Amino acid sequence: RRVEELIQHRLEREEQVIAGLRHGKATVKELAAEIYPELAGFVYELAKGQVYAHLIKLERDGKASSQGSGEDARYKLALQRGRYA
Repeated sequence: RRVEELIQHRLEREEQVIAGLRHGKATVKELAAEIYPELAGFVYELAKGQVYAHLIKLERDGKASSQGSGEDARYKLALQRGRYA
């Protein structure tokens, strides 16, 4: 049961990242600030790592693309079947 809850939580976070990209957030920092507005300091840095991991997964799944690298990388949703993911 716990594993199912964790998987569901990750899927919900992925949807939040996708929603952020739809709203024009393009960097890890912008997305993390939107998804985790209550966090600061070290915990916020951990949250940025989670956002980055979701973006890597979305890229590997063909749902997002990026330009640049590191902190300056900008992400956008990929076009799939004539519409954005």
